[in-house]
Amino acid sequence: MDFFETTAKYAYRQSLKILTWRDLAVAFAIFIVSLLVGVIMRKQKGWKWKTVSYFSLLFPYIYLVFAITVISRQTVRNPRVELMPFWSYIKALRSDSKILLWECALNVFMFVPLGIGLQGLGVRKLKWVILIAVIISYSIEFSQLLTKRGLFELFDDPFHNVFGAIIGFTLWRMIMKRCSEKSEGQAIRQKNIHYF
Repeated sequence: MDFFETTAKYAYRQSLKILTWRDLAVAFAIFIVSLLVGVIMRKQKGWKWKTVSYFSLLFPYIYLVFAITVISRQTVRNPRVELMPFWSYIKALRSDSKILLWECALNVFMFVPLGIGLQGLGVRKLKWVILIAVIISYSIEFSQLLTKRGLFELFDDPFHNVFGAIIGFTLWRMIMKRCSEKSEGQAIRQKNIHYF
């Protein structure tokens, strides 16, 4: 079993442990409200259905990220803080712990949908994706610090989250570019067909 398959299975098990039916119900309610707002924006501002779908999925996704990282976690007596950059890699290498590496990978994968969603909503510049990912990531970190739920990391988690958003943005852009080139190629080929 390769690293990515193991990470996916680990992520699935962890999310089942952490997310509750209430979290899923709230996410569904946010989806319905976002969808209604998107439909209104379609009528008033001429949004395409593609934009409406990205918009309606983005907010429940952000809620679920907060549910996994903050809301559903247990409160501890004292806030946990880690200020050292790349501490998780150092600890993983010293202890030969794959769990820490899986958690680093999960923090990357968790923000891939954000990069895809922002691309789908029309964000075309990578700097805006990075800025939005930084804001959301540090919102999570400071929420963990203030509520004493989870570990506040000054560098590692935000680094992984932003990297994930960049991957999602870049991958989706490459896929869209490829699809666009393919459809343009088909249009050119159809133009060049001579009918007798």
